[in-house]
Amino acid sequence: MNYLIFYDIGPNNIRTRVARRLLAEGFERIQLSVFTGTTKPQDNTLLWNDLCQWLAADPASRLFVIAVTENNLRNMAIIGDYFPDFDYLSGSKHTLFI
Repeated sequence: MNYLIFYDIGPNNIRTRVARRLLAEGFERIQLSVFTGTTKPQDNTLLWNDLCQWLAADPASRLFVIAVTENNLRNMAIIGDYFPDFDYLSGSKHTLFI
């Protein structure tokens, strides 16, 4: 299973902290405020507690987690110059050669 994490966070310091933490936890950024990964964020207690604490500092901020199947991920419509490596994003490839 894959997970999309996306947010609407106003304060720069909170938004930057959330983004850096998601990257550090192995999530891949697919848009400025959208990440994907194969780990359910709620299952990582330390991560989830930090996210809850940081977002509580700004009541207008929101973060969403949606489970998506690998098939849904592969079939998403894309407009623009972004062509993700779906094998890598879905967790079926563990090494990315650049």
